[in-house]
Amino acid sequence: MLALLAATFVLVAGLPGQQKPSAVIAGRPGDAVLITVTRRGPYPASFKHSTKPFVLFVVNQSDVREETYSIVDDVTGVALPSLPQLHATASSYFDRALVQLPPGTYRLAFQSHPGWAVKITASGN
Repeated sequence: MLALLAATFVLVAGLPGQQKPSAVIAGRPGDAVLITVTRRGPYPASFKHSTKPFVLFVVNQSDVREETYSIVDDVTGVALPSLPQLHATASSYFDRALVQLPPGTYRLAFQSHPGWAVKITASGN
């Protein structure tokens, strides 16, 4: 399993500029979204995805090594309790989670940088 995740990460990291490279979800092809965090903020600043499951990778290349990320409902401002928080530490600069969002608008929030966010739009298409 760890080798599969490492291979998936290499595949995602090897495709700069693409928002939805191929990944493996529960043994079948699926989508992955890569968010890269630099000292200037996250990239991309927004993305759209269907309501199908996808793997969300967050790679922290910023100066702040300790960071916690949450997916927050953009209307209520409440973190979605059904989704795990993602973490980056000095020894592990990336994290990933399998995400499936109902239709709506969300944001990936950064605990150490309240002004940073990635807008996520989930649609039934």
